[in-house]
Amino acid sequence: MEGGLVRCSRCGVANRAGARFCTGCGQALEVRACPHCGGQVLESVARFCSHCGGRLEIPAAPVTPPGAPSDVACPQCGSRVSPSARFCQTCGRDLQAGVVKHPVAWAPPRSRRLGRWVVLGVLVVLVGVGGLLLGPLKTGVVSLLGGSKVEAIAAGRDHSLALTKSGEVYAWGLNESGQLGLGDKEDRFTPTKVPGLPRVKAIAAGLEHSLALTESGEVYAWGRNEYGELGLGDTEKRLTPTKVPGLGRVTAIAAGEHHSLALTEAGEVYAWGWNEYGQLGVGTGDYEEIEVAVRPMKVPGLGRVTAIAAGWFHSLALTEAGEVYAWGWNELGQLGLGDTENRLTPTKVPELGRVTAIAAGGAHCLALTEAGEVYVWGVIGRGVRSRDSEQWLTPTKVPGLPRVKAIAAGGAHCLALTEAGEVYTWGDNGNGQLGLRDTKNRLTPTKVPGLAGVKAIEKFE
Repeated sequence: MEGGLVRCSRCGVANRAGARFCTGCGQALEVRACPHCGGQVLESVARFCSHCGGRLEIPAAPVTPPGAPSDVACPQCGSRVSPSARFCQTCGRDLQAGVVKHPVAWAPPRSRRLGRWVVLGVLVVLVGVGGLLLGPLKTGVVSLLGGSKVEAIAAGRDHSLALTKSGEVYAWGLNESGQLGLGDKEDRFTPTKVPGLPRVKAIAAGLEHSLALTESGEVYAWGRNEYGELGLGDTEKRLTPTKVPGLGRVTAIAAGEHHSLALTEAGEVYAWGWNEYGQLGVGTGDYEEIEVAVRPMKVPGLGRVTAIAAGWFHSLALTEAGEVYAWGWNELGQLGLGDTENRLTPTKVPELGRVTAIAAGGAHCLALTEAGEVYVWGVIGRGVRSRDSEQWLTPTKVPGLPRVKAIAAGGAHCLALTEAGEVYTWGDNGNGQLGLRDTKNRLTPTKVPGLAGVKAIEKFE
């Protein structure tokens, strides 16, 4: 602090006291210590520590002091900024280029408990990130990808991935574990093409690791590997995409916080990474004491599987018979088995009709039946029950929805896409992730205003 100014450690520009972003380079300025673990939290509006998950006191939003007559208003948040500023000190908008600097996930490091989501259509639509955008926002990410159309998006705690229709992968965000796959640990604030990958057809992101599935059925992994989540036979992080050995031809991938799943064309499921709660599903016989699997292991006890999903510390599989199996962490009933006991092996979820799609959130799950109905189980919230959260130990039908054709689950919120192209959201909304123009939680599905003709939905963890 110099005479009421905060000097940026990256570019040296002096900023007003209370600024959240540097006006010279856009870097987050505020750092504070978590009262639980002492970890450094890089945003004043964080509600949960990004290291231990502990709840933080929510400070008042910074107030921008009255500007000089020569100051101008930021077109995104309205704060007064100097005419020479490159970035808004409150929301991070690139003022000179006239676009948001970080077009999809531009916030500084976020808690692993904060959900974010996007809707994929002709354009990418963003809700509830960074500066608390409370409604859908068209972004310029497509133009930053060289004009390529976006096929899919995935995101971990602090990094994002985009897959284009041409099979290329772009990454941006934090990169301390090499999760961007760019050969270094430098953060990126705009989408950057990931080198060294064949044509890709699917992507997935864990807490700090990334997965890519190629059109030839091979899986590549990079980033953090402390728990073997890359499946490469060791616990060394990788800065560039590396092929995962020991798998047949793979058709689908999924990533939890510290574990990964792969589905082969034979309908078999393989898992690797952290297994403290049984989320790998291999907890029988010789595998009973396994806490970390550094190589892919076949998950036993499943019929032919057609879809997989991974929550924070639990896993789901959908069989060709329309049955759902769950395993792993179950403290909050997220396995839907009528109790709160963890499961080390796949266990059939009761009370569901024929299911066509599954989704796994932080501590909850969703299932979509062939009748277009949505079922939920677990806890949609911050891991504890409150007046703004509910708990279901077995699948419970979600009321108030028209016929649904797609579902998605964020860390603590849910999305449903109807056959009419409308989007409904519910759950935690402390950061505007429901897109309902406020920050009030919702216990029941609520239609997102300003959207029409939506073709697909996706979520950020």
